[in-house]
Amino acid sequence: MIMLSRMAPHWRTALLISFLSVSAGPLGAFATHFRSGIISYAPNRQDPTLLDVTVTSSWATNDNLDIYVRTPQAGNQDAFDTNRNDFVGDGYDPAGNYYLTLRTTRSIPVPTDLPALINTWGCCRIEGLVGYGDYDGYNEYKDFAFATMYVAGAPSSIIVDALPFMIAGQAASGGLAYFFVPAISPRGGAINCSINRDIAFTDPYELTVTPITGGCSIGWNNSEYSIGATAPVGLRVTDTATGQYNDITFLVTMVDPKLAPVVTSVTSTGKTLPQASGNITILIQTQVQVVITATDPFNGTLTAASSSLPLGATLTTTPRGGASSVTVTFTWTPTIANNGSGIVLIVIRSSSYLYTTVSFSYKVIRPTPPFPPPPPSPYPPSPPPRRPPPPSPSPPRPPPPSPPPPRPPPPLRLPPAPLPPLR
Repeated sequence: MIMLSRMAPHWRTALLISFLSVSAGPLGAFATHFRSGIISYAPNRQDPTLLDVTVTSSWATNDNLDIYVRTPQAGNQDAFDTNRNDFVGDGYDPAGNYYLTLRTTRSIPVPTDLPALINTWGCCRIEGLVGYGDYDGYNEYKDFAFATMYVAGAPSSIIVDALPFMIAGQAASGGLAYFFVPAISPRGGAINCSINRDIAFTDPYELTVTPITGGCSIGWNNSEYSIGATAPVGLRVTDTATGQYNDITFLVTMVDPKLAPVVTSVTSTGKTLPQASGNITILIQTQVQVVITATDPFNGTLTAASSSLPLGATLTTTPRGGASSVTVTFTWTPTIANNGSGIVLIVIRSSSYLYTTVSFSYKVIRPTPPFPPPPPSPYPPSPPPRRPPPPSPSPPRPPPPSPPPPRPPPPLRLPPAPLPPLR
């Protein structure tokens, strides 16, 4: 076991303590070998009174979590349990240890007692972690927590993604080794990044973080450790306008970057993207591709995978089955159901278990008039409608009426009356 470093007296406040004090339930899920956790939410598309909550967690073996909603008036109330069989992907850490990723989505009533913290916590992280710092002395170093804050005016959560094991090189003495976590505001606004030591016990000077375009740049003070050292990370990403935030937790492992796969290019529609923090805009019903080329410096076999592909997207590797040099193609034609923003995180892994990542954010928008024509139908055109039959001949007109009888002659005029006699 690697010795713990830089321990100091301190008491752990905020998230875990409040979770324990307001909840009448058990202390989350007492599972071993927890790797990472993220909670997100979005409006239910069929019922505006519901909120779709998604919990993504990674473990050595299948496990489940109790999910709570904490509000100012009601405290921490049980919302739902995740399903230990909701498998979404798997992988290996840089040491070759297997892990699996689970993802459960459930609908809950839209909170009205605000702000509302959708949260979970439990035990236990893996053995042998470094970088542990001060804590309250009551909770275990292995405890974990993660959450997302729902506030008025923010119908969707912060969008953030991280591997269960992020990787970083070794820093020079007195320096920091940096790695990148993609994160964006669903509104497209500014974000802030901070280390949350209440959900992952680390020394105050173990980790630093700075918001940059497309996410968070995290610096790790790891010059005293050896290759393979692994530390817990608690990261908070906040929308600076709405105040909503997402607390996620994961692990970071030190590797020798000279042994990892190398990304040689990332392009989309002929334009070059950075390996991290790229951004693309996509029109609804318009296909987009992101093409990645990568090589392995030691001729290992490369493969690619992602657990964050949007609905309908595909990821293909050429040649199939992998090789020491590969082309990885992300292909997607978004529909109206995909309207909005998101993040794609792609892992390119060698047969030696070392890997590198490519990440980009996207925004799906409606096309402006004139709209592109719809795609042609795969079916033959329908025959033209049959012409209506000619109308039936009109019935003959009735004969004209007989001429009226002649009028009778006018009566004879009477003779004038005689004049009266003269007197």
